[in-house]
Amino acid sequence: MRVNIYAEEMPDEPRIEIIEKEIDGHKFTALRIYLELPATVNGKQYQGPFMHRPGDDDSAAVTFWGKRDLRVTLRKALALLDDHYDGKRRDPLRNNPVVGFMSEAQAEGILAEMRANNE
Repeated sequence: MRVNIYAEEMPDEPRIEIIEKEIDGHKFTALRIYLELPATVNGKQYQGPFMHRPGDDDSAAVTFWGKRDLRVTLRKALALLDDHYDGKRRDPLRNNPVVGFMSEAQAEGILAEMRANNE
């Protein structure tokens, strides 16, 4: 399943919460990021929580559940974003999604082989 969250739905100051559940003796931890409803009123863009009335927030949210330490996955995602924004991944072969999820040594080996085959 693919979930698309558009820039207009991502708040500048996100509401984020941690959720924990225990099921059959197993602890699960989640990170929930609330989205904000984009709206255009009289040609002007607004963004905010989806409130039916005070105290009744029906905002959409994305929840990431982890069986183990969720930080491992989130750190990997942040490292990819850091590399992207820092310009470290300028090599077009490096943007291959398969290569992006390997160790650095594995990726370098595959990239070297791909470069050799492209010459």
